[in-house]
Amino acid sequence: MQILVSFCNLRAPGLPALGVLDPATSVFRILRLPAVPLLTGITGLAMSARCVFAAVQGEAGEKNAGSLLVLDRRDLSLIEHYRFRLAADVHSLWFSEGVLYVVSTGTDEVLALGIGDSAVSSEEVFWRPERDAPRADNHHLNAICAHHGTLLVSAFGKRTGPKWSSANDGCIYELPSGEVIAT
Repeated sequence: MQILVSFCNLRAPGLPALGVLDPATSVFRILRLPAVPLLTGITGLAMSARCVFAAVQGEAGEKNAGSLLVLDRRDLSLIEHYRFRLAADVHSLWFSEGVLYVVSTGTDEVLALGIGDSAVSSEEVFWRPERDAPRADNHHLNAICAHHGTLLVSAFGKRTGPKWSSANDGCIYELPSGEVIAT
């Protein structure tokens, strides 16, 4: 077994964003990624039976823009480089039954990307903590996973002032109901 390792918030061009660690030998090898302008890191990873999905942090010319690399699971070669239409500041990914769930921290949304034949076929909002609120980072949705078939997403909680230190109600939501199951 090998472990895929991602790096985010890279401070200089050319630093590695993705690598593979072999825990049996402690050998780490850097993966060569396709040319992505001003790649500043990988902020989320998920996999399906055929693919590895990697959320690319920051591209040139668009604040908080990002994209998705769809890699072949066998050799990590590029299948697709998809530019998000709705997501901003992606923090986490989860794949289940043909849907890639994307935590769009910058818009307070969980998006659902339809994955057909290893390519993105659709992108739509799946859930928001406040349906009618502006598309902005007010709750700081952060990580997504499933537990016993239930989709969960964590959040800092709604901030009450201009800084994140004002967010005192971190929680875990159950989706799509939005029920808070832990604080």
